[in-house]
Amino acid sequence: VVDLAPDDPKARLHLARALHARGRDDDAIASLRTAERLAPDVAALRVRRGAWLLDAGRADEASAAFEEARRLDPSASGPAIGLARAALERGDPAAARRHLDALVSSGGRDPYAAFLLSEAARRQGDDETATLARSLADPARRSDWLVCAWEREVLAARAGFDHRKSVLLARLGREPPGPLLEELAALHAERPDDLGLLAARVEALLATGAADRATGLLDEADETRPGHPRVALLRSRLLRAMRNLPGAIEAASDAVERQPDLGLAHLQLGLLRAEAGASAAARADLEEALRLGVEDGTLFMNLALLQRRLGDEDDAVETLETAGDRRPAFLPAWLLLAELRLRRGEVEDARRALARAERLAPEDPRVRSLVGRLPATEDE
Repeated sequence: VVDLAPDDPKARLHLARALHARGRDDDAIASLRTAERLAPDVAALRVRRGAWLLDAGRADEASAAFEEARRLDPSASGPAIGLARAALERGDPAAARRHLDALVSSGGRDPYAAFLLSEAARRQGDDETATLARSLADPARRSDWLVCAWEREVLAARAGFDHRKSVLLARLGREPPGPLLEELAALHAERPDDLGLLAARVEALLATGAADRATGLLDEADETRPGHPRVALLRSRLLRAMRNLPGAIEAASDAVERQPDLGLAHLQLGLLRAEAGASAAARADLEEALRLGVEDGTLFMNLALLQRRLGDEDDAVETLETAGDRRPAFLPAWLLLAELRLRRGEVEDARRALARAERLAPEDPRVRSLVGRLPATEDE
C-alpha cells in the first residue's frame, strides 16, 4: 500500500502499525517518522512513536517525542499521559504527578491517566489520592490515549472504499494476481482516478504476462489525466519490465519534468540510468531523491555503490551512515559500511557498524565473515 501511495501519511501509519505488530520496532518507528514529515501538524503520530519507544525501554527518546506532541497540541491529553508514563519508567513519580495534575486541572478525564495517577501516588505513599484515583482508573483501556480523531479517521470506514481497497491490495501481496484482476477492475471502476489501483492493476497485468493490456490501461489514464507524473512513472516501470530501457528512462525523465519534487521519480530515473551505465547522471538523480526524503533501502545502497565507483568513498560512507540513522534495521547498509570502514583502516568505526549488524543478524554468514576480518582487541 505504501509503494502505491508513498506520500500518504495514513498509509505510512498503517505500515508502522503492521511492522510494530510483527515486532519490527525500529522499522515501525522509521515509518512513523516518515508519516510525521508528511503530516507535520499531527501530534498523535508523535504520541504513538513515544509510546512505542517507551515499550522498547527508551524513555528519554520517548519523552522527546511526547514533548514534540505537546508543542503541536498543548490541549491534548496524550502527550501529558505519555510524559507521565515516561517519568514513572524513570522512577520519578513526582514528575509523573505534575504532568497528570496539569492534565486534570485542564479538564482532562481519562481512565488510564487515573490509573497512572494512582500508581504515582502509591509510590509516593499518598494512599488517599491513590485510592481515589484507582476508583476512576481502568488499566485495560491503556491504548485509548493513543487514538485521536485523526487516527480514528484512519481506522474507520471498515465497509467503505478505502478499507476494501486496502484489503484487496493486501491480498494482492499474498495471492496470485490472476484471480484478482476482475476485483481490481471492479473496484477501480468505482474511482477511475485512483492512481494506487491503477498501479496495482498494471503490476498485476504484468505479473500475468498481459503487458499489452497494461499498456492500454496507461493509454486510457493518459487521456483522462494528461500530463500526470505518476502515470508517466507507471509507464516507465512498464517499459522497464518489457525490457525497453531507453523508453523507461524517457518516461521517468518525463515524470521528473512534470513534478520535480517527486522523489520516487528521481529514484526510478537514477536506478534506470545506473542500469544503462550513466553513473554520474544516476548519482545526481539518487542524491536528489535522498534530498527529497525518499528512504528506500534500494536508494541508499545504489547511491553508496555509485559514489564508491566514482571514487568518492567519503560520500559513500556518509550515505550509509544516513541509511543507518533513517533505517536502523536495514542490515545491508551496516554490512557495506563496515566493509568500507575496514578497507579504509577505520577499525573502530567498522567495529561499531558491525556491532549494529550483529544485533540484527548475529548468525548471518556475511556478518560472521566481516567480524572475522576485524583485528583482535587488546582484551582478546
